[in-house]
Amino acid sequence: MRPLTRILVVEDHTSFSRNYVEALEETGHAVLAVRGPEQAIAVANETRPDLIVLDTASAESTAVQVLGALKSHTETSAIPVIVISNVPEKNALPLLDSGVAAYRNKAGLTAEVFTETVRRALKKPAPGLFPGHRAHA
Repeated sequence: MRPLTRILVVEDHTSFSRNYVEALEETGHAVLAVRGPEQAIAVANETRPDLIVLDTASAESTAVQVLGALKSHTETSAIPVIVISNVPEKNALPLLDSGVAAYRNKAGLTAEVFTETVRRALKKPAPGLFPGHRAHA
């Protein structure tokens, strides 16, 4: 039997968090959910999940700061992070530069797209880019 993939969900809205957790558990993942970015950093350092799903609307800190904190620690620097936000993609370039595995707009995000994004992020060896986004030369 293959071990469960451990995913940390960082979402401060209970209904969204519940939706993410349910979708992930239905696809065979072990999920831990936390509400705030500081809690996410501490839990990631303690548990070293296989993937982090980070909502950028958390009021305590910005996604870029959380990503920076995760990437600055050897124990968490290689953990892929999916960012989900209402920030338009064109305004999310700092997130891309912070090394996210994937970015999805929260508006209209379906369970199918979400779980496919997770599946791809877990298989991806390096951070991904938005469709059409080119890495800086």
